[in-house]
Amino acid sequence: MRLLIGLLEQPLPPGAPDDFEAAEAWRPWKVKKRVAQIVHRLLQRYGDPKRKRDGPGAKEALAFAQHFHDDWMTVCQRSCLGVLSLRANGTACPDRVVTLCLNYLEEGVRYKRAWSDLKPQVRVRA
Repeated sequence: MRLLIGLLEQPLPPGAPDDFEAAEAWRPWKVKKRVAQIVHRLLQRYGDPKRKRDGPGAKEALAFAQHFHDDWMTVCQRSCLGVLSLRANGTACPDRVVTLCLNYLEEGVRYKRAWSDLKPQVRVRA
């Protein structure tokens, strides 16, 4: 998990492309895209430790789900927010990377722990 978070949070090397089409083909963005896919899938599968798991390895899956929920869910969320802030600051961030990070946030608001971490950064209209 530390490696995944490190890849997602790693600053872009010098020479980052300024246009979106070139950014999509640039390897550092491809790495970030793949990592964003992985953390989103981890949240989908292991974000809820209360979800019933059957079959072989169910006990290990439950233990991993609890560990992911308690220790890594909000860390991954903050990393996704960091990637989204790059786009907000004018960096050419590919649309697919933005979509995957937004998908993580959308999935995360279903869980109290992730929502409480995200809530101070979101303006809620009454």
